[in-house]
Amino acid sequence: MKPTRAGAAAAAPALCASAVIFARRLFPGCTAALFIVAEKKGFRRALRARAAFAFAPGRRSCPLYQPKKTEESTMKRTRFGILGAGWRAEFYLRVASALPDRFVCGGIYVRNPDTAARLRATGAPVMTEYESFCAGGYDFVVCCVRSGEILSAAWDLVARGYAVLCETPAGRTLEQLHAERDLIPATARVQVAEQYLYQPEFAAARALSESGLLGPVHYVRISAAHEYHGVSLVRGLLGVGTAFPDRILGMETDDPVRRVLGRPGRLPGSDVVSKQTIGILRFGQKSALLDFTGEQYFSPIRSGSLLMRGPRGEYSDGKLCYLDAQDEPVRLTMTRVEFGRGTDLGGYALDRICFGPHVLYRNPYPQARLSDEELAVAGMLEGMQTYLATGRSFYSLAEERLDCEIAYRIREVASGA
Repeated sequence: MKPTRAGAAAAAPALCASAVIFARRLFPGCTAALFIVAEKKGFRRALRARAAFAFAPGRRSCPLYQPKKTEESTMKRTRFGILGAGWRAEFYLRVASALPDRFVCGGIYVRNPDTAARLRATGAPVMTEYESFCAGGYDFVVCCVRSGEILSAAWDLVARGYAVLCETPAGRTLEQLHAERDLIPATARVQVAEQYLYQPEFAAARALSESGLLGPVHYVRISAAHEYHGVSLVRGLLGVGTAFPDRILGMETDDPVRRVLGRPGRLPGSDVVSKQTIGILRFGQKSALLDFTGEQYFSPIRSGSLLMRGPRGEYSDGKLCYLDAQDEPVRLTMTRVEFGRGTDLGGYALDRICFGPHVLYRNPYPQARLSDEELAVAGMLEGMQTYLATGRSFYSLAEERLDCEIAYRIREVASGA
């Protein structure tokens, strides 16, 4: 039976009331004007308003998504150059593209003509003349050349007056590490792009370690990153500063695995034997176990893992258990709060990482669609800007030498050399 006009009019108040409730759920931080529109125009108009809002330019300026202003969010725009065009260089280009109000790549020096043509087609500011690149007047230069060339490249940039952010590692042998110490003066403005503690989940783990919920963390077991990267995570999560371990143990073993993914993406399946390295470090009363196999970075069947223990609790792969002030056990699970999932029509972005009421990480760039690794790269770029403004180091050449030397010692012991 077709409804009459009178029946529709009688139902209108209930429909409008539903529209107001619906709109309030969709727009918890918006003004009353929206609810007046919803009440007058009904449920369908509220839906249209939601869709228009979701796709509108600058949509995250709405109170629903407005990030709190911090010292970092009000910093000036950073202009940097990139020396080298390898795989790592493209992370910096993607970050600059996603956050143009925070970072700008003023130039990227590329030697290979094919690579130059490919990057130029993406709009990257490619330069093929080194002297022209060096005349760019950047705030600093990111050095992304091969590890064997990093020292000489960084030295030349420092000699030209530039601050430098070096990709890792600056040296793979003890001889190269000592050469770095002798070649680069202590007064040089150089930092190293050791990114792992800037990744959201490791940043949250470090915040948890420093929060006191677990008590002083005395043990870490980690399987997430190789050699010096893994060592930097251990030092950061244990809170041992620049101490050198008083005991180092290690072993190597084979890890047969089916390879289906790599840097280029999906690969034809092949059986490979990856090298698994296990290292044990002792720092006085604190200790750590490092376990990494070469396929972990891309393999869908080789997972990462993190365990931290303190006298009042432990964290294990997203699960937190600790004793509260009354010695009652509390169990919480890590939650990644993300935009753009399910029926959220906005762009994907990580908002925060929390354990129940404990917020341990907030994304300082919620308006950008960035992976965890790209968020870490953005964090280092801002860390470099802060370093130039205040002199506050975030990862120095001395720290890099320390982590590389510890990793070298693990490798030496593990191989039986």
